[in-house]
Amino acid sequence: MLQQRMAMLTLTALLPQMFVVTADQSFRVLMEPVIPWFFTIEIFLVLLSTYPVLILRYRVRDKKQHELGKVYRWEWPIASHLQKLILFGLLPPLTWVVAAMIENTIY
Repeated sequence: MLQQRMAMLTLTALLPQMFVVTADQSFRVLMEPVIPWFFTIEIFLVLLSTYPVLILRYRVRDKKQHELGKVYRWEWPIASHLQKLILFGLLPPLTWVVAAMIENTIY
């Protein structure tokens, strides 16, 4: 939706500039003093439409950093070497026991 808005703003601001290129000399002379105002309005409208988006973007970034900080601060209640012992020492035999139990229930 924002891209559509930006496209409309750009086309609205470029429309008078396209009229300057026309072959009608009287219309071109009439539009030349107005062109700087259209540039000013275009810049203002672009800033006006992107400001809320930037606010939301920065809020999401800050919230994400806050949540990631919580994850990085969380630690296991047991020591690292004990974690490795449990993970690599007990997990393979337990998977073997569970596989044997499933095999016995099937056959």
